[in-house]
Amino acid sequence: MKNSGTRLFLTAFAATTVSLVAGIKLGLVEKLAYAIERGQLRASRDALPSDDRQAELNWTNRLVAKTVRPAVVSIEAEAQTFLLGDAQPSDAESHSSIPEESTRPRQRSVTSFSEIPENAEPNETDLDYEPSSGLGSGFIFDADHGYVLTNAHVVDGMKHVRVGLEDGRRVLGKILGTDPTTDLAVVQIEASGLQEIPFGPIGTTQVGDAVFAVGNPFGLEGSVTKGIISAIRIGEVAINGTIYDSLLQTDAVITPGSSGGPLVNLRGEVIGVSTAMATHLGEYEGVGFAIPVARVRDLVEDLISGGPGFLGVWVGPVDDPTSSQEFELLGWSKPFGVVVDKVIPSTGAEEAGLKANDILYALNGVRIDTVAKLGDILQRIAPGTRVDVGVWRDKRETQIPVRISRRFAPR
Repeated sequence: MKNSGTRLFLTAFAATTVSLVAGIKLGLVEKLAYAIERGQLRASRDALPSDDRQAELNWTNRLVAKTVRPAVVSIEAEAQTFLLGDAQPSDAESHSSIPEESTRPRQRSVTSFSEIPENAEPNETDLDYEPSSGLGSGFIFDADHGYVLTNAHVVDGMKHVRVGLEDGRRVLGKILGTDPTTDLAVVQIEASGLQEIPFGPIGTTQVGDAVFAVGNPFGLEGSVTKGIISAIRIGEVAINGTIYDSLLQTDAVITPGSSGGPLVNLRGEVIGVSTAMATHLGEYEGVGFAIPVARVRDLVEDLISGGPGFLGVWVGPVDDPTSSQEFELLGWSKPFGVVVDKVIPSTGAEEAGLKANDILYALNGVRIDTVAKLGDILQRIAPGTRVDVGVWRDKRETQIPVRISRRFAPR
């Protein structure tokens, strides 16, 4: 019995010892695992940029912002801006009554900066909008002459605007020229100590390039956001009723108030002009668009002089199914050309005798396939130039010489 009790005691002691050893081992394993994890995290942290390396990585971002922001301006195009001493333009003076050569309704696939109506419902196929006005951005591209580039829809219908500089000054700006077709406009200001942003090179921007969008979203002046070029859209993109032949797509934040601000590269050079964001209900959804610098360079001199050339007519496509019977009556059955809806007074078109329902099928021998094609041709012809327009009238072809007018005559 005594031996039996001793064996039981020893068994219990052994079991207890095993449990203690197991517990100790488990604790050691947990501590070891913790130590390994902690060591891995420390190793990962050590692999992250050092303070010096982090400063180096941020240096470019900070330098771009420091270089660009002094040339970025805010633009206010409200009626009260005329309290600065200049009378508000009369209806007769306003250029907003001059329509562009591209005005029949089209499917809107992208929304420009807008005020979205309350109770608006999302629609995947029709991102509708109401154009906003009154607050936008711009940038000085020629400090010696005080030239500011912005979007046409920011200054639409105005003769003067109020321009806010980074140092807090507010100066009166005169609109020199606008082009609703490309949504670009040039404003001139008179002020000392101006800074400018240079235009970047053409044809070097690629998908994945880092970019900065600078502007005044929601009136927050001098805001800088960073992203990449998400895509380069070659081909027709509809924005605000305007057909663009190419746009830069970016995930740099572009929101209301950013319109007209610069999109710059890592050298602080302008590679685009912010113009729109894709949205359903007016909120930023990660997709913004900018007008490429190549188009800006093509037009900027004409904008300074009053705007690019246009025929002085309001036109629509000949393949509009709602007007097919109308075209049959006119005797036109070809799948190209544009039809004149209205002739604008005091333009080359009126002087030449163009009429409503004329079908324009060629310009200087170049076939006019679509409304967008006509706009593209005209952007490459200097105002004042005389061109031969192929016209279908009274069921026969004729050539009519027309003087190219300006979309917005200098004041």
